[in-house]
Amino acid sequence: MGQEEIVKRYLLAFVLLIALAIATGPTAWAAPPSQGGGRVHAVQSGENLDGIAAQYGVSAEALMRQNGIVNPDLIYVGQPLVIPGGYGGPVNYPQQGYGCGNSYTVAMGDTLSGIAWNFGVNPHELMRLNNLYNENFVFVGQQLCIPGPGGYRPQPANYNDYRPAPGGYYHTVASGETLTSICDRYGIDPWNVIQANNLNNAAYIWAGQQLIIPGYQPPAPVYGAPPVAYAPPPAYAPPPAHPPYRDSYDSSLKPPPYQPPADDGKLPPAPGYQKGAAKPLLPLAEHPIEVVVNGGETWADEVWTSPDPNGITTVVVQTDTEFGKVVRMRSGDYEVKGETEYLSGEFGPSSFAFRYLPPGDYDVWVDDEETPSEKVQISVDGGQRVNVAFSKQVRFQGQTYASPDGWVLAAWENPSKPHERSGGWSNILVKTPASGLWVRAESEGGGYKAKCYTGHKGPGACDFAGLNAGIYYIWIDGTDLTLKTYMDGSAYAVFEFAKQPTDEDSDFIGPVNYD
Repeated sequence: MGQEEIVKRYLLAFVLLIALAIATGPTAWAAPPSQGGGRVHAVQSGENLDGIAAQYGVSAEALMRQNGIVNPDLIYVGQPLVIPGGYGGPVNYPQQGYGCGNSYTVAMGDTLSGIAWNFGVNPHELMRLNNLYNENFVFVGQQLCIPGPGGYRPQPANYNDYRPAPGGYYHTVASGETLTSICDRYGIDPWNVIQANNLNNAAYIWAGQQLIIPGYQPPAPVYGAPPVAYAPPPAYAPPPAHPPYRDSYDSSLKPPPYQPPADDGKLPPAPGYQKGAAKPLLPLAEHPIEVVVNGGETWADEVWTSPDPNGITTVVVQTDTEFGKVVRMRSGDYEVKGETEYLSGEFGPSSFAFRYLPPGDYDVWVDDEETPSEKVQISVDGGQRVNVAFSKQVRFQGQTYASPDGWVLAAWENPSKPHERSGGWSNILVKTPASGLWVRAESEGGGYKAKCYTGHKGPGACDFAGLNAGIYYIWIDGTDLTLKTYMDGSAYAVFEFAKQPTDEDSDFIGPVNYD
């Protein structure tokens, strides 16, 4: 017999021996003395290192050290694995008595959470009892011990009839929330929320879904001083008189002092003056008034009310697209504040929610050093949600009253853009019903003060030129009407003052220059 034939026979015998061991031999046998372990396990199709370790009640790390395995994901069918320690056989959990009521054989498609759900047990307890290290790994044919008293028979847990206790708390899922984040917020076990809401898939919840939060009770609100009824602002106090002006004009440009005609002592009527007003007259104010035209941006509001889904008295304040803005609420001596957040859960972006408020009347405003804010007066009823949406707007704040002496802003045109500074010069043309009137202008802060005499720019008109960007106050000497306006450094604005007749008026408005 040749050497080549001998080698072939040895190879054939070796292959037959391996096939016979795989087909008929057990999955565990005695280890050779040199291995230093208790038993040897032959890797079967579909097995992995974690499952084999769990089957023999040892850790995967110990199994890797015993067999010199570097990569736990790289084992092959038929590979012999030495079970470390004096292991004498597979783990057999007690089938009777406390802690293991029954066993279950894992079937195709089973998951650990699904098995725990069907038997009405906590998945963490199931992992602890079966020495499982990876909650995402169970394998077909694996025997799991089901915790519970002896004689337990598995049946699916039924929570379809769950109802929260009277006054139970509901959470409305907001965009981006997960079941884990919601449970962390309320400090409860996610398993309790899954059971209470009969969730089949804990990974699938949607915005707007109402979830029962079992056992949670919102904290009782802590109130400060009880709110009092809304108190109106104090009566108007007129501003102090303007300081005396220093005339910087060339005296040669001043018109001569007015001399009335000597024939009958009556002043001539103003050009174009009509005693009968073409439009309905405005009521007369009881104090001097200020009219604002394009005076820069203001936080203005929009308010609407709806029932709160949780029955909590709530006021939600939004600041358009700007977050980090301080918002305040006040009712008498009771005042609270908050800061709008980029995302505020169910309340939307750039918002802050005042919750558990006592019902009553409140002032709401944005506390912004750069942009003034309107104060919104709202009434809050118990269990209602009041939404106050602020946005920056340019508003014409007037005119609902004429000044006490009948003056109004009849027309205006100001193309200035708020908060823009073009770096040039602005001009203002002022029109009045008569020539010979002094018109004064002053910048905010008093850095610029000037006056002009109507009639220099046509009948009843004069102007102010070379104005820097900023806010200006304009009024006719001796009247109770002041105009506040913003100039951006390049616009040409026109403002027309008019005087509506009163019962005490004659045709006289002021001196007239016919030259």
